[in-house]
Amino acid sequence: HQWMQLEERYRRRGDELIDYLEEARGELRDAAAGADLLPALEEELRRGLADLGARAGALRAKRRAAASKLERAVAPDLADLALANACLEARLAPLEPDEGWHGFDDAGADRLEIYFGPNPGEPARPLRDTASGGELSRVMLSLKRALARAEGVPILVFDEIDAGVGGRLGAELGRKMREIGATHQVLCVTHLPQIASFAERHFRVAKSSAKGRTRTTIEPVDGERRVDEIAAMIRGKERTRTSLTEAREMLAHAGAGKPARD
Repeated sequence: HQWMQLEERYRRRGDELIDYLEEARGELRDAAAGADLLPALEEELRRGLADLGARAGALRAKRRAAASKLERAVAPDLADLALANACLEARLAPLEPDEGWHGFDDAGADRLEIYFGPNPGEPARPLRDTASGGELSRVMLSLKRALARAEGVPILVFDEIDAGVGGRLGAELGRKMREIGATHQVLCVTHLPQIASFAERHFRVAKSSAKGRTRTTIEPVDGERRVDEIAAMIRGKERTRTSLTEAREMLAHAGAGKPARD
């Protein structure tokens, strides 16, 4: 009767119960041996954490130096983009207890956050909570320009970078992207003619609907069509002699300041 209860409880037949008993005894022996090894394992863990802490500290020092270098590199571009009085800070903070394991994760013991103060006398706050759409576009462009060489990324994509930006600042954004384009492939989606005029090549993106389906097409724009498209961005479909002249002047002005490629 007891044998049947054991078979039912452990869902094994008689011969399998004997094998299971030996497995359980082996696990018990291993557990007892592990208890003896526990002090040595704890000491090894302490040494490992100490070594990890030392390496994380060295990494933190390098990150602080890099953060200061980034702040200095971004400042001139912010000034060019009408943010001369703004401050940008790259701050390091230790990981929160719930963000890692013993204060570490696979990237170290810190997290970096960009703080931004658009106006003098106001404390810098996290960029994501502070910057307007136009300010964010300019800050991100400045950061990308400063990091372009260090990142080793061959292609940079800018979408909606003209959000909240007017014509004068649009020209500065276009000029900065032209400078980045001297060493990187830059793709930019824009509705501002002041930005578009600085591109070396233009593509027109259009959507059309037919039979309940939407289709997106991309076609290159060359020669005189570049002038037509820039003029359309200035005045819409009703191109005028004035808008065409202005489009030609924009393209000529942007091309005159073209930097040499590396």
